[in-house]
Amino acid sequence: MGTDKANEDDCGATLPPLVGSDKQVAWALEIRNARAAEAALMRSGWTWRVPREQAEAYLKSLPIRTLAHWWIETRHLPIQ
Repeated sequence: MGTDKANEDDCGATLPPLVGSDKQVAWALEIRNARAAEAALMRSGWTWRVPREQAEAYLKSLPIRTLAHWWIETRHLPIQ
């Protein structure tokens, strides 16, 4: 299993490394960064898909999701 280095998401937050194969980690980083950017837009009020508080809670939960396969398997679920 490979790991990546600590990464910055598109919002500038430093997130812990993801764990998985090199291919999984690369794919999961794309997903995580896109989801973080989407949640940051929701938090800022640019979109109203979810309440601002819900987007804030999602952003706070990002550091606990470190398994690459989790990001891949949940990529189609809405931000909650």
